[in-house]
Amino acid sequence: MKTNRLQSLSDQLGQYAFASKRKHDFLEKFIYYIMNNPIPKNELTSSNKEEYILCTTGPRLLTLAYMEYHNKNDIILLSPQEYKPHQFGDYGVHHMMGSWK
Repeated sequence: MKTNRLQSLSDQLGQYAFASKRKHDFLEKFIYYIMNNPIPKNELTSSNKEEYILCTTGPRLLTLAYMEYHNKNDIILLSPQEYKPHQFGDYGVHHMMGSWK
């Protein structure tokens, strides 16, 4: 039985900022995922615009690419000293509904 890969994405990586060496394998993989989305069309519901964006260019697609990337030692994920909901480390706050601070 094939499982839905999105079901395991309870914690997601924010895709608001990147820094890398030129042609880094992971960023190339993420760009490939954006261009050739690996999430089956029946799992993408275009009727839910926010869900569709999360799965086609947003945190869910990035997290899936990270989970399936084999050389995670090449990646440094920034995390806050203290967890705060809707906050991306010490660098960004998500006020929801397309409003960023």
